[in-house]
Amino acid sequence: MIPDYSNSVVNLMGSLSKAMKAKPIYEPLAGLDTDYLAEKEIIIMLNIDALGYELVEQIGKNTILGDNVRFEMTSIFPSTTACATVAYQTGMAAWNHGLTGWFVHLKELGASSTILPYCPRFTWDDYEKSGIGIDKILDCGSIYDSFQREVYSITSKSLVNTPVTRYLTGCANSLPYKDLKGFTRNIIKAAKKKSKQPKYIYGYWSKLDHIEHRAGPDGAATAEHFQEICQAIEILQTKLHKKNYILLISTDHGMLKVTPDKELNKSDFPELDPMLNLPLSGEPRVPYCYIKPEYREKFVEYIQTQMQQYCEIYSRQEVIDQGWYGKGKENAHFRDRIGDYILLMKDNYVLKDNVLGSKGIEFLGYHGGMSSAEMRIPLVIVE
Repeated sequence: MIPDYSNSVVNLMGSLSKAMKAKPIYEPLAGLDTDYLAEKEIIIMLNIDALGYELVEQIGKNTILGDNVRFEMTSIFPSTTACATVAYQTGMAAWNHGLTGWFVHLKELGASSTILPYCPRFTWDDYEKSGIGIDKILDCGSIYDSFQREVYSITSKSLVNTPVTRYLTGCANSLPYKDLKGFTRNIIKAAKKKSKQPKYIYGYWSKLDHIEHRAGPDGAATAEHFQEICQAIEILQTKLHKKNYILLISTDHGMLKVTPDKELNKSDFPELDPMLNLPLSGEPRVPYCYIKPEYREKFVEYIQTQMQQYCEIYSRQEVIDQGWYGKGKENAHFRDRIGDYILLMKDNYVLKDNVLGSKGIEFLGYHGGMSSAEMRIPLVIVE
């Protein structure tokens, strides 16, 4: 399922930008009245990580989330937090902001990085400890700096002071939380705070994503936490009912169930490693491959003959020409960060590559690819 850059996260942000007197980077979402949004004293945008459309369809019947889905949209590509949550904070797709997956090769540092924690893959010590500021790597800016409103960012205490979060928060007022009760309380606090300006409140909740990775999108723990989120939304609706507000709820991506027999590792294909210049990067659902020049033809042939059951192969130029990553102004670092070839995993396969010093992971839920479970996302509106 190819992302629709007329009906996606970045178009939702185009609508919000227009409502807040900022220039949209992508065209506004059709059917979402920006004049109506602009009249609201308080606009609240909640990004509930991994709240996919299919998840809401399956377990959201007779809930405040399931009963208030107004739009079906797509995520951007890759359908992952490192790309699509950044879209909420920049209004940009990966083509524009330059973050292309959980693992990103940073040519500037000569390193394979875990980009959101801003660290090498073998350690959680971030690059700022070596004196390398995040502004040396990111150049997309924060969308909040263009909004003609008082802006609040409701972010987990564990994330609020990380380099990438600080950079993307821009001028927004940060209100950190510890748990779902604190998340809800801080949204209410920001909404009720006296101000001469109208407000925009962005809240990011990641626990659902963490649970789905471990328990799967069909797990009992996933369904239980979904209900807890619904209860939090009901509290917001009750506490804010006297305010001139609108509550928009969406997500960065959905989640795909992956059984252990579909978890592949680079070591399962020993012929691959001699052909690679660098570790696989990107996402297990969308591995990026940097190939030694003399092996390019052999690499393509190997994938097409020995791995055709598991993935499709595309050159860097092919995916650019097909517009998977977005449109408009290309980020100067984009092409350095998607490899020479991109593997799009079929069905519910993943392909992992562990570097020395890193610990492998085994999940029941993954995202990043183009299945409908990963790409379809809802827009819930509560007033």
